[in-house]
Parts: sequence; structure tokens; C-alpha cells
Amino acid sequence: MRPYPTAVKKKAYGLLFRGHSHQKIAQRLKVARTTITSWAQELLDEDLKGVERPKRGRPKRLSPQDLQNLKHLLLRGKVSTAVGAAREVNKGNETPISVSTVRRALKQVGGKSCKVIRKPMLRKRHKKARLQFAKKYENWTIDD
Repeated sequence: MRPYPTAVKKKAYGLLFRGHSHQKIAQRLKVARTTITSWAQELLDEDLKGVERPKRGRPKRLSPQDLQNLKHLLLRGKVSTAVGAAREVNKGNETPISVSTVRRALKQVGGKSCKVIRKPMLRKRHKKARLQFAKKYENWTIDD
């Protein structure tokens, strides 16, 4: 690695403190990106504590506003499943969001998943038996 002038290194440090990415700094100062990375590692963690670094990876598909909307849809009973919530969110978005993304988002805002317990429906004879029971004991008191 060839030695760089201290002025270039100081400029790089200044740009690092302002939160610029290593790639952008390297392009601006005409230095290799790996050089900028090694200079950043030389700095103590204490020097970069207050610096907000750019996030890595693909930007999130759901904004914080979308998360809150999902939460309210679920709490108000407008949707009951993640599939329904995904359909609702995808109505207003150009890029569709998958059901698994919605599930993760709902889990993030405090939603819990549970399996619906299926119960057999009451038949006419069950309803009739219940009504007879209620009529038989409708006049009973607590002492009875």
C-alpha cells in the first residue's frame, strides 16, 4: 500500500465523521475503498460513537408508517390474518409485499400468532336441548 498524504487521510476522517459511505469517500478522494475501510478501522470506536453510519443492504419494504397501519388494521379487526393484511397493504403499494414479510412485521409490533381452534357447529337437536335445559332451570335461585 502506497503512503497517502496526511491531508487526504484527514479529509477521509472528516467525511467518515459526517456519515458518508466508504465507497463514496473512495470515489471522491480517488482512493481504494479498502484503504478507506482500513483507515476507519484505525480510528478508535470512541471516536466514531456519535457518528451515524449508513445502513447496509436493501432498504426496508415496509416503512414505519406501514407497520403502524398494519397494527391498527389487526387491532380494529379489519383483518384477522397475515394473508388478509398483506392483501390490504398491497392494494396501495406498487411493489407487492409477501405474506412472510407481513408476518415478521406484525411480530415486530407485538402481534402474536395462534392457530384457530375448530369447533363443531351446533345442530338443531343441540340447540333444542340447550333451550329445554334453560327453561327447566330458569326459576332456580342460588340456594337451589
